[in-house]
Order: sequence, then structure tokens, then C-alpha cells
Amino acid sequence: MRHEFNRDLVKVYTTFSEFVEKANDWSKAKERGGFSSTSKSYSGSDFYGDAEDFPTMYRRCYDGYGASTIMQGRADLSGLIDLEAAGDTLRHSGDDLDVPTYLSGEMRCFWAEDQDAKPPKRIHLVYASNCVAGVGAKSFANHGGAVCVIADALMELNAQVKVTCTFTNTYVFGDRKALQAIEIKDYSESVDVTRIGVTTHPSWFRRIGFGWFESFMQDVLPKSGYGHTTEYGCSRTGSERSKFVIGDEEFAEWLRIDADEIVVDLPAADLSLFESKEKTAEWVKSAVDRILTQSEESKYIKIWS
Repeated sequence: MRHEFNRDLVKVYTTFSEFVEKANDWSKAKERGGFSSTSKSYSGSDFYGDAEDFPTMYRRCYDGYGASTIMQGRADLSGLIDLEAAGDTLRHSGDDLDVPTYLSGEMRCFWAEDQDAKPPKRIHLVYASNCVAGVGAKSFANHGGAVCVIADALMELNAQVKVTCTFTNTYVFGDRKALQAIEIKDYSESVDVTRIGVTTHPSWFRRIGFGWFESFMQDVLPKSGYGHTTEYGCSRTGSERSKFVIGDEEFAEWLRIDADEIVVDLPAADLSLFESKEKTAEWVKSAVDRILTQSEESKYIKIWS
């Protein structure tokens, strides 16, 4: 874990396991049954999603919770994207014989790897995990499926892909602003549908995320005197993030671990385009096209519409 304080802004970067396990350690150590992350959902409320308490949400971080829904969305959306992966260039001469081409009678029957091919781009996909209130389950599912399909498409096109989710809020950590980044997939790993399924669900933010708000200041700065957060906070996504929490340049720099990374800034699930698979599919195709085009010239690509 790394963290930094920039005046009234708290910035945190962790792996998925670090984030979950730290919240769980705090929950057990504090025994804070009266705080929001550990309290039970009351009858008729869907604010916490369908994880009735913190221990339930903790288990679901590892048991495939939400994976089937996201996998279905991934399958539905991927069928609507038709992209060709970069391959070897067929030449008149080369070191290897292409037998099917030779048997067909074509003269261009030898091939060699294209020595002019560019090294694969390193693309860091970042999506907002928390939302404002009132976002339906269908939007969360379409959002998670979209993240998977964009990662799949870019890897199919020979890019190296990393995936991170973020929380951006005001009035947390002792009435401070906060950017929390949680690494979901490193460049060397495959797309983790389970982690994306967990982090694109309201219970993730309102159980595990709230646990951080209630304990981070006390644990990291035990002598600070700030104590736990106030009884409310405010999610800031879309244009509100740069207006109230953190500017785009500082946002990208906090996420860019390596100098050659291209940070691609994806939206939260609270956009209307995630309300149907048809709208989401059109957006996914457009997003991939924009990433491919803009990555030739830019190290930071914002796709919020």
C-alpha cells in the first residue's frame, strides 16, 4: 500500500487483497458493530446491496460473487465487437514456409515476422467503482461487463493491459477528500471476472469502502487526532471528481506507476448509457476505437461519454 496527503486530499493505492484484508482486520479489531460498514441492512433497504453485513461482503470478495452476471454481460457485449488482432506480415521471402498457402499455388508462400512492428502499448484501464445513489443493478452489471470486454479487446489487439478501480469522495477521512485506487489486474495477469464482479456492485463500496473511511485515519495516523469520518460522505464521479476531489493531471500521475503507461479513464455505472446492453455495446465499440486512436499521441485518455 502507498498513500499520500496533499493538503486536504488523501490518496491511496493498494492491491485488491490489501484493500479487502485491511478492511477486514479493522472490522475484527475495532468490533465496531454500530458503524455503517458493519451494521445490518434494515428491512426494505437496498442501500447496502444484498450483502446484509460486513462478514457476508468479505466472503463474497473471494467466492465468485457477481462473476456469473458479469460473465454473461461480457459474453453478450463481446459478440458485438469485431476487431482483428495484429499478426505476422506475409512476404515473398522469409524463413518459414506457409504450407496451406504453398499448396494453394500462391507464390507468396513464405513468411517472416514483421521487424517493423511496434512494441505493445501498456494500457492502464481505470474505472470508477462507486456511484451516486439510485443506480440500478442492471447498470452495475453492464458496467462490469463493459470493463471486461474493453480489456479483452485491447489484449486481442496486442496491448498489455492493467485494470484498476477507484473511489472518489468528499467528506471522508476526517472531512477530507479522497482518491482510493485498488489494483484489479496487473499486466501479467488475465482478466479477473470475480474481482470486477465484486467491485462493480454497491455492496463493495458500502461495506468494504466504508470500512476504510471509518478506520484509515486512526490506523495510519494514530496520533493525528482526526478520528473516524463523519456520519455521511459524498460520492463524486464524472465531472464532479475533477471539480471537487482531484484534477485530471494529478489523478493520472497517482495511477501511473510506469512512465510508459497510458492511463485510460473510464466512467462510473451512473451514466444512462449503462441502462441497456444495446447502449453499452455502442459505447464499448466507440471507447475501444478512441483508445486505439488517441493512444498514439496521448498518455491520458478520458472516456466519460
